[in-house]
Amino acid sequence: MKKFIKALVVASLLITGSALPVGVSNASSSTEFISRNFSIEVDYIVQGCDEPIHLTGWLHYNDHFTDNKNKSLVVLHGNPQGIKGVGLHSGAEYNGVGSTICIINDNLQSYNTTYIDNFHLISKGKTPNRTVHINYHLTENANGEITAELEHISIECKDN
Repeated sequence: MKKFIKALVVASLLITGSALPVGVSNASSSTEFISRNFSIEVDYIVQGCDEPIHLTGWLHYNDHFTDNKNKSLVVLHGNPQGIKGVGLHSGAEYNGVGSTICIINDNLQSYNTTYIDNFHLISKGKTPNRTVHINYHLTENANGEITAELEHISIECKDN
């Protein structure tokens, strides 16, 4: 999971490079805020549920980057915008709602990251709703040793 989170953050940072930042800086620190949107079109499979769902819509992210002499902070916050889904077998319709946040603190003494994702596909009928929740935290000390790690993933198909 650690590799997944680092890959997610690197990908997000690469994508934000094409965004237009609004920044504040002085001699000892700098802060940037970036707002960005991504269109999506993907077949989404929730493990344990009966069918894949074709999703379309937008993901909106507000990102915050702060660097000072000895510390950096990255906060990536996103949510679905107008996400619609259609069951590939049943034709059932869904609305996608949720929130994602990733917080990374890095200083000379330690590194920690927290990633939380809540994504819900709410059906427009008697088809079960889908809920995915991911909670991950990692702390490393100055020697690169992992001193804390938590991973919790919950996937549910809930009848209406």
